[in-house]
Amino acid sequence: MFVRYVHKIVLATILICISAPIVPTCTSQGPHQVKRVPVAKKGVINLKDWNFEKDGPIPLSGQWEFYWMRDLKPEDFKKPKSPEPDAYIPPRYWNNFVIKGKKLDGIGYATYRLHVLGDRKNRELALRIRDVYMAYTIFAGGERIGAAGRFGTDEASEIPQYLPQVVDFPTAAHEYDIIMNVSNFHHFRGGMPNQILLGNERDIRGMREIKLFSEILFFGGIILMGLYHLFLFAIRKKDRSPLYLGIFCVVISLFTLITGERYLIYLFPDTSWNVFALFIALCYFFSMIVFSMYWNSLYPDEFPKIILRVFQVIGTVFIIIAIVTPPRIFLYSTLIFDVMIIAGCVYVIYVLIIAAVKKREGPLIFLAGFIILSIFIVNDILYDIGIIKTGQLFSMGIFLFLFFQSIALSMRSGRSFAAIENLSRELKSKTDELAELNLSLERKVQERTKDLDKAQGELKTLLSVFSEMNDNLFDVNRELEYAQKTMQQDMEMAGSVQAQFFSKIPPTVEGWDLAFALKPIAIVSGDLYDFYMTGDRLAGASLFDVSGHGVASGLITMLAKSISYRQFMHNPAANLNHVLRMINEELIQEVGNLGNYISGIMLRFTDGRVDYVNAGHPDIIIKRSDTGRAEIVGKGSRDFKGMFLGFSFFTRPYGMLTFEMKQGDALVMYTDSLVESINGEERQYGIRKLLNCCESAFADATATELLDFIMNDFKTFIGETPQMDDLTVIIIKKL
Repeated sequence: MFVRYVHKIVLATILICISAPIVPTCTSQGPHQVKRVPVAKKGVINLKDWNFEKDGPIPLSGQWEFYWMRDLKPEDFKKPKSPEPDAYIPPRYWNNFVIKGKKLDGIGYATYRLHVLGDRKNRELALRIRDVYMAYTIFAGGERIGAAGRFGTDEASEIPQYLPQVVDFPTAAHEYDIIMNVSNFHHFRGGMPNQILLGNERDIRGMREIKLFSEILFFGGIILMGLYHLFLFAIRKKDRSPLYLGIFCVVISLFTLITGERYLIYLFPDTSWNVFALFIALCYFFSMIVFSMYWNSLYPDEFPKIILRVFQVIGTVFIIIAIVTPPRIFLYSTLIFDVMIIAGCVYVIYVLIIAAVKKREGPLIFLAGFIILSIFIVNDILYDIGIIKTGQLFSMGIFLFLFFQSIALSMRSGRSFAAIENLSRELKSKTDELAELNLSLERKVQERTKDLDKAQGELKTLLSVFSEMNDNLFDVNRELEYAQKTMQQDMEMAGSVQAQFFSKIPPTVEGWDLAFALKPIAIVSGDLYDFYMTGDRLAGASLFDVSGHGVASGLITMLAKSISYRQFMHNPAANLNHVLRMINEELIQEVGNLGNYISGIMLRFTDGRVDYVNAGHPDIIIKRSDTGRAEIVGKGSRDFKGMFLGFSFFTRPYGMLTFEMKQGDALVMYTDSLVESINGEERQYGIRKLLNCCESAFADATATELLDFIMNDFKTFIGETPQMDDLTVIIIKKL
């Protein structure tokens, strides 16, 4: 019955894929968009009447000031005679724009500038920046807020990079400039192909996280489909179509991670742009070869070998071009390859129509899925060359295509069930014939009765064996109880050793007031802390958190405490971030790549100056004595934070932040259990509540009083909810 409705499914599919590319253009501004969007005119955009809380993010479209082959910085526009722009152009590719009578190609550099008339209500702002070809530095309000690659004025000084990102900048100014220095000496296109979105940090990051989540979801679904088809081929190697479709899915799943939000770049940040560009091109070219082999395996008569060889030769030629030529050339060749892809889609549709006319198995279902895939491929090609602004939808098209593959497989299964029903009817007729033989079987039943008597004796023997097995199980259970008791004793011994290893009270230091609280959830704790003394002077402090629980985590805490103390005390002249790097290297040398990762922070005190390093640990808080405000240390410069300790494949160096502590200022250090714990209402304690709690404490409270105030507020919030992780809080107050 399903076959009669195939034409309706195909029609509905075409309508869906025609309307799907329109949806992103209708919703690109998010759920807030309700009124007319301001557009920049001659380098100025008026956002005085725009409330980002109510109206949502806004694209910075329209006319930006454009300064060709000029590297201008914010200070250049503060001079009495401000530079005059060469033109006013929208933020997109600068190719083919005419500047001073010359048509631009993709190679060169320029400065974009947009003057924003804002409102003080819009403070915590962020920009969502997609790809910019090929490197840029961005300023807002006179401050450098972000970059991708390294902007350069020639090919030697430029480092290209794909880096879609969100950059935030708090501002209370009515007016401010957004300035971008953009350079391109590696791609055949230059400029900004995508609009820049401005909005509240929460909304902008939410938009990117949703997009990133959908791409990772598509990646997971597609690669699982690929592995599924590869498994089918491993079971039945006679049919090669699952092999080719599985390889195609694996290649395309990787392609989804390197396009769009380009999540693969964040997984391998130290890989050069040339490698990523080559990887994109190879995935693109190789996918056509495998896909053509897939269609040839399904319909070899309609998709002959000679046509397959043409697609294989074309794909191989483009792969060779990508390997032996620089990115500027092989990326330009993708424009020619786009034409080949469109021609290939048209030919496959022709093949499926011919197969349907010849009444081959399942061509209409394949046709419906491939029409969807073809339209989404054409959409992505038009989007990449800047003709439309719908966004990249290829992953969605692959999903729908695989959905129709599942429908085709279901139809094949339905035909198999029909065959089983026919066999059942034949079986019934055979049963009637067997009934006639029933009388002759009675004699055989009597003969079998004797055999059953013999089997009964064997059954008694088996019961005896089962009884013996039960006794053995009782002995095993008794041994398990003994092993459990021994394990408990070992755990208590490990806890006792660890307790001797850590001081139970903070040191008494002139000029400083110290307090701490350690609340482990088990006998052995995964948190470790230390205070470093040089004579009677407080030289530093640290707080680390080892993932996991139990004896293994406890042993790592003692090892990490010894290593960190030795490296800190033996290297007083080294920068603190270098000390943290040496701690990490020694940890890896001692135990290899840890099964447990370690997050942590380390401080060095020099009079009122504090050096601060962070290895994937929650931020520290400082309560200022002069204002009573509590704030996150280093909130505006998060680049100094590094990755967890204990992994050799995290090679990015650690940064260091230096700040000042005045008399009466207090630092709050804590492990993640404090802010991540939830109460009975499933609400998280959170960093905002911790900041409010610190501000509510008395300005002249001692370290112990401030610690008690925080712990009491935390206990009141958590209530009867059991503690899920080790909790450590340290207060360091300057007297």
